[in-house]
Amino acid sequence: MYAFPMLRLLAITVVACGLFFGGCGASSKPMFKVNPINSYRAYGEYHAATDDAAIVARAEKADPTGIDIRLFQESIPPGIQMTNQTLGVVAGYKHKLIGKYAYSGGTEEPKDALVSRVRKMCVATGANAAMIVFMLEDSEKQERAQGIEAVLIHMDPLRDEEVVPQ
Repeated sequence: MYAFPMLRLLAITVVACGLFFGGCGASSKPMFKVNPINSYRAYGEYHAATDDAAIVARAEKADPTGIDIRLFQESIPPGIQMTNQTLGVVAGYKHKLIGKYAYSGGTEEPKDALVSRVRKMCVATGANAAMIVFMLEDSEKQERAQGIEAVLIHMDPLRDEEVVPQ
């Protein structure tokens, strides 16, 4: 008596999941979209959100050409650690975590264009490095993504190598 309703529920679930995650037919358009965002939030002492918005506006005009900015894709650079889901600076380093930045135009873009926005934010904030993660990459077009998130860092240029704890 219970077998049929359970099989029916299972069949409906499988079909619904297939439509939700796989889409109908062979479509090259992404199933999910990142909402448009162009947002920066500085770490540290509280300040007005308008201060952060002014930095985003300043970054639009920034020129990172010729400036050495290190980018760490989905990795943590030497001297930065994550403890209990919180980023921090390892003892012995003088790095500074400056802030976080998120950008999406709401559509797929070349990764190089997204990275360019992060580089401009680095110039506007005084950062010389960033940890980056791309949002919603297309599995068929790995050179494109819908957005980027970054943690901006000022790395101590005198302390580039790994520090061995004493």
